[in-house]
Amino acid sequence: MPLLNCLPKLQDRVTFTKQFTTIPNLRKDGTKQERIIETDKIKTEFFLGLSRHYYFCEHFLTNMMLSYSVRSSESLIKKLKDNKGLNIDERIALIEDYIRYKPAVYGSYLMGIAGCGKTTIIKLLCSLFPLTIPHPEFGLTQVPVLLVQTPHRGSRIDLCKAIISELGSVTKNKYKEESKRYTEYELTEFVRILCITHLIGTIILDEIQDLKGKGKGTDPSQQTLDFIKYISNRIGVPFVFVGSTEAKSLLFKTFQLATRNQGFIWDRLEYNIDPKSEWSHFMNSLFKLQVLKGNQQITPELNRLYHHFTQGVPRMLSILHCEAQKIALHYNREEIEPIDLYTVAESLFNSTDYAIEGIRNYEVEILAKYSDLLDIQNFKHSEKNEQKESSHRKSTQQESKTNSKHNPPTSDESILPSPLIELTKNCKTASEIRTMFIENKIIKSIPELIES
Repeated sequence: MPLLNCLPKLQDRVTFTKQFTTIPNLRKDGTKQERIIETDKIKTEFFLGLSRHYYFCEHFLTNMMLSYSVRSSESLIKKLKDNKGLNIDERIALIEDYIRYKPAVYGSYLMGIAGCGKTTIIKLLCSLFPLTIPHPEFGLTQVPVLLVQTPHRGSRIDLCKAIISELGSVTKNKYKEESKRYTEYELTEFVRILCITHLIGTIILDEIQDLKGKGKGTDPSQQTLDFIKYISNRIGVPFVFVGSTEAKSLLFKTFQLATRNQGFIWDRLEYNIDPKSEWSHFMNSLFKLQVLKGNQQITPELNRLYHHFTQGVPRMLSILHCEAQKIALHYNREEIEPIDLYTVAESLFNSTDYAIEGIRNYEVEILAKYSDLLDIQNFKHSEKNEQKESSHRKSTQQESKTNSKHNPPTSDESILPSPLIELTKNCKTASEIRTMFIENKIIKSIPELIES
């Protein structure tokens, strides 16, 4: 089947995640300034393929293949090949007549907290496909994936214009100029015709939360969703909705809408001390990316602090790791110390400090101030992991006491609570942590630094 044969084949999970992983090559042999600049590659180039990415892409590809198999049977392809003399309008009529009574292929969604990698995975996924695939044997050009930015006003007209503009850009046609004077009805019909003409496999709508209307009843977002349902039912083109968790109220506001879309909601990376966990895999990969020369291994204390200041948001983890190395370099050190993480949190995380506090303690009053955080998941597993760690520490301490007669005492601090964590466990913001450090003579105050 020609429309399916040109699609990328789904690989096994391990191969797929490795293919999507990008690890920057960091130089450690430059000057201090060169190494400071080098660390920024962590923020811009590092991406680790995870199981969540694979399962989303698997769902995306199988849904697209199902759509094409429903819309383009061998009998339809044979008719198109046998009727080469048909003009484009006749070909469109032939295809539409065939798919008119075919079952609808439902859409999908990908929602999640900002910084969890939604946009990156969508771009990587789109890069697997060619922009266009010509089929001269039946006089049509296939567009497997069309990525469209959702219009801010939630208008059906604006969505039609966005689809027409993007499709014109991909196929190098002047569809935008052609449709300038079209009425709303003519625009919707033009989109329908173009979807058939270019055999579109899937339309991805990014930032879907921008469709949210402010009115009641049949607001712009409802009209737009009705139009999307019309395109999906009439032509069989599945839509993939990508956005923040704000879109829940849009996509799940009726049972009919909820049943038509099955997808994924990505949250933070859950803190988990299990070496096989997603958190451990991510942190071990991230921590290896260093311009520092100390060949440092991540400690339990650093591991916990990384989560404490970011609550497992991948983008913030990359920023924290990058900036902590810069702080270490400024102090002529070749290893990351806990104080570096505190310094970064105080200096750079002021804009997110309040939100992170709300996530950390699951305080609804704080989360309610951020529309894209109110639906964040409250990970109960974190408490279990803390209990597991506490149990492990007690077990290790007991074993240490039992063997103390035969073995000399060790300096392994991983079996004891971190002094820094114990000191700051009641602090809620980076400013409170800094004050606590000054009071306990861990760091100097600004007047003390000036005098020294």
